[in-house]
Amino acid sequence: MAEGGRDSGGYRDWRSLELAIKEAAKKAAREAGPRVSAASVDAQIRQARFDRFLSRVFAEGEQSEWLLKGGMSMLARVPRSRTTKDMDLAAQYATDLAAAERALLALVAVDLDDHLTFRLIRSAPTGLGDNQPGVATRRYLFACFDTDYDTHIDTVTVDVVVGPPPVGTPEIVEPANRLHLRRPLVTRAYRLYPVADQIADKVCATVDTKYPGGKRSSRVKDLVDLVVLAHTQRVELAETYKLNAGPRSTPSTSARVYVFP
Repeated sequence: MAEGGRDSGGYRDWRSLELAIKEAAKKAAREAGPRVSAASVDAQIRQARFDRFLSRVFAEGEQSEWLLKGGMSMLARVPRSRTTKDMDLAAQYATDLAAAERALLALVAVDLDDHLTFRLIRSAPTGLGDNQPGVATRRYLFACFDTDYDTHIDTVTVDVVVGPPPVGTPEIVEPANRLHLRRPLVTRAYRLYPVADQIADKVCATVDTKYPGGKRSSRVKDLVDLVVLAHTQRVELAETYKLNAGPRSTPSTSARVYVFP
């Protein structure tokens, strides 16, 4: 959504900004074509709202403790990836979910002169409990409000994970799916979960059988993401091997190592 930095011109209210977002979303959708679901007008508008949230989360730049995972990290790398309705964030330094929650709430409360504010509505535990030792997850639902009229605009779902740090090096990128507006807003680069770690997570989740009832994963989107990553990203073979044979291996996956050629 344009380059970083404050612009004294700005937008006089949320309605003006909303119109600019819709205009940019329509232009981006035309350029991408009808076959890219993540580039539809509605999907791009939602991603723009996510971007306002993430520009708050990553306000500390390289010093940020947060890493973007999941579908939004895929879109930040490859805008023609699948669409997504939520965000996944990993807390790199927090010792528990309570600390991660406090840090997240402090960041999203910051005013970025975009006529928006995010308020936590509720949260609930997620994850597989004892099947994920050393990993704690929780889902947070934020309401997005217009600060001029206090109108509820959208809801933002964020899955937060606290666990072992990634083995690879986080990437700091300007998201490829960010809309370019006529007048700039305050924006931040994203800190992305390393590709090698993301591949390892998805491979192990796909082949693991330690789901309720001994079932395998039914997350087809993990397979879709793996195909996209294999076609678009360069990954060090040794790093991917180390990840799949090491920290993410489980009794059902440790006997096999899955890597891309």
